[in-house]
Amino acid sequence: MLNTPQQWTPENTLPALEPGWIHVWLVRNTPPVIDEEAALQRLASNERERAQRFTHDGARWQFITARACLRLLLNGYLDRRDGDPIPFAIGSHGKPYIPGAGAYGELRFNVAHSGPWAVIAVTAGREVGVDIEHPRRKANFAGLAKRFFQPSETEPLVALDDGPEQAAAFYRLWTRKEAFVKGLGSGVPSGLRGLEVDGAPGCADALMGYERDPGAETRWRVAALPELPEPPADIAEALGLTGAVGQGAVAAEGRDWRVACYQWPNGEFSP
Repeated sequence: MLNTPQQWTPENTLPALEPGWIHVWLVRNTPPVIDEEAALQRLASNERERAQRFTHDGARWQFITARACLRLLLNGYLDRRDGDPIPFAIGSHGKPYIPGAGAYGELRFNVAHSGPWAVIAVTAGREVGVDIEHPRRKANFAGLAKRFFQPSETEPLVALDDGPEQAAAFYRLWTRKEAFVKGLGSGVPSGLRGLEVDGAPGCADALMGYERDPGAETRWRVAALPELPEPPADIAEALGLTGAVGQGAVAAEGRDWRVACYQWPNGEFSP
């Protein structure tokens, strides 16, 4: 049975990653949920070097927080107590993964962040992609839809009033498409062309077709994530967020997987 979680469940301990499941974790990174020095110690040397190249503090923290929390999760799923960063292998299209992950075989993962939130998707033995978007500013959603979306997707969107409802509809479509192309490892936005998804709220099976890969909808599935929580007013103002609700999606190989959505605790998380 296909499932679509309706909310993010707060979780202070690491649930077992059962076969056929995808765990998606929502992480608040403004303010960061973990101490900077502790977070940096979790990263591999190349990740620390990359973090130092960020010139904007907010973007730097988004990267550090998401990568440190990813490392904590992976160490926890693999029952690694030493805290040392696990080496990644690089698969097709440059996507990292962990081979030889004990009972899991291979651990696959994907990370996305937007505004005050990051999400981390982890699963075993299948490619996975995840995306979230928290609208930051008013945009020409009708124009963007005509450029990147299929006519069947664009027509209902442009019929909506220009406001939060249209923004939410746009980002439902966008995140579902981007989660899929991230799962494939394709480029964005070029990978969005010829890709059709269902934009209905809470859709558990949104992939309708992809011109570049006929039959992809029989081998992949795209599911909506719960809407993103509304950030505190001061953070929303500082980041220039709009009144539209943040949207997200997860995509993975296969048709029979299920997804569980957890919210990272407010503080150090020790699986």
